Amino acid sequence: MEQQDQHLLANDKKLNEKFLDDVFQILKKIILECKTGNGKVIDFKTPDQLIKEIDLTLPLKGQSDEEIINFIKLVDKYSVKTSHSHFFNNLFGGSNEYSLAGDYFTSTINGSMYTYEMAPVFNFMENAIQQLFAERYLKWSTIDGVFCPGGSQSNFYGILAARQHKYPEFKRKGLRALPDLKLFTSELAHYSIEKGAIMLGFGLDSVVKIACDEEGRMIPEEFEKEIQKCIQEGSVPLMVNLTCGTTVFGVVDPINKCTEIAQKYNMWVHIDGCWGGHLIFLEEFRNKYSLISQADSFAWDAHKLFNVPQQCTAFFTRHVGLLHEANALGSDYLFMKDKKLYDATKYDSGDKTYQCARHIDVFKFWIYWKHFGTLGLEQIVADSLETTKYFAQLVKDHPNCELINEPEYVSVSFFYYPDSFLKRKELGEDKTEKFWEDMHNIPPIIKAKMVEQGTMMVAYQKQNQKSIQRKNFFRFIFTADKGKEEAQFALNEIHRLGKDL
Repeated sequence: MEQQDQHLLANDKKLNEKFLDDVFQILKKIILECKTGNGKVIDFKTPDQLIKEIDLTLPLKGQSDEEIINFIKLVDKYSVKTSHSHFFNNLFGGSNEYSLAGDYFTSTINGSMYTYEMAPVFNFMENAIQQLFAERYLKWSTIDGVFCPGGSQSNFYGILAARQHKYPEFKRKGLRALPDLKLFTSELAHYSIEKGAIMLGFGLDSVVKIACDEEGRMIPEEFEKEIQKCIQEGSVPLMVNLTCGTTVFGVVDPINKCTEIAQKYNMWVHIDGCWGGHLIFLEEFRNKYSLISQADSFAWDAHKLFNVPQQCTAFFTRHVGLLHEANALGSDYLFMKDKKLYDATKYDSGDKTYQCARHIDVFKFWIYWKHFGTLGLEQIVADSLETTKYFAQLVKDHPNCELINEPEYVSVSFFYYPDSFLKRKELGEDKTEKFWEDMHNIPPIIKAKMVEQGTMMVAYQKQNQKSIQRKNFFRFIFTADKGKEEAQFALNEIHRLGKDL
């Protein structure tokens, strides 16, 4: 048999240790370069260029280890290094060898979370994290929940739980069992609330977007006005989604006031803490937003801010058993009730989700938590906020920058004015529409230059609200791996690339 054909033998029992060693050498190189800030964040190629650089045809016969290793190196070359210390683009970033070890481990054992017998230790881990969150952070007396595939899914669970809680008959009768329901959220909430309305059968017209103030927080008075309008029109206010850390500004809705309003109308209170939920690790935040303890559900992404690999998302609710009521079908071929070795009704978690198999996401966070400890995680959040405040001060002190709002979380948004635009401002041109049309083009140009050079990645966006429209500006994210050195580099790089535009 030819050497090449041996790769077709899927039942080969011999472990190719050299291949694994070679792969892990590549991975170690990536981690080291990202931690030290060496190498490029991205070696960017246009689609037309990239398709010429990489052969994406699938061969009829298996390739040698050397060919596969070379291909992996090529993929590495043209992949974005989100763990690079100069990656500020998304709501995640950085890497940690302990959480990576957890991720590698779960991929190696290739388990699934749906029953205790398939994932005994990991089901206990999920329960332990839930209990700690309930006792230390959420201040709930009871808790139920599930790790799920991403923040959007976690918000879907919030809508699903609200529906099941108020209309349990929906599970059997479907939409015909429901009146016209309304879901309330801020105009700057994550789009997953609208996606959830589509996926769960409510439709986009059921989503009521509440006006925000200039800093991006829901206005409680507008919230109550919309509830009353909804009732007058014969609809039922089902739930409110309160955002803890908006996607762009990272601000927190007035949770206490809005919770009181929602409770007055018997509404479910869901908190989307996928981005800013890490603030709950700080006692000062918990004291300020004490009515989180009365929220019905809470969504959170561990992989944001913390250096935990995607995806690592939890959905929590204080209504024990509600998820099981909403989703359980009791499929006999998976969830047998007559198991002899343990109580399946108590320990099998799969039937309370709307998935079947469920990836083991908890272990990478568990290892991360074990390494730093609870106090360590709380300090990481505090340190990230300090770095963010430091960067915001750099922005305020820079003559070419204008901070849009004081950061409440780890997002910093600001306008950057090239030198020529500063002169135009002195002439009063910033009062004209033409000035801001020209300014709108500056962030995309600077972003293109940094990506072409591979030095940094950062997001820009415009933001339109009912009360104010803002042209393109930069939004920097300071995840746990970023410090003052990275903050200084980031602003210097923006100025280097943009000052002469």
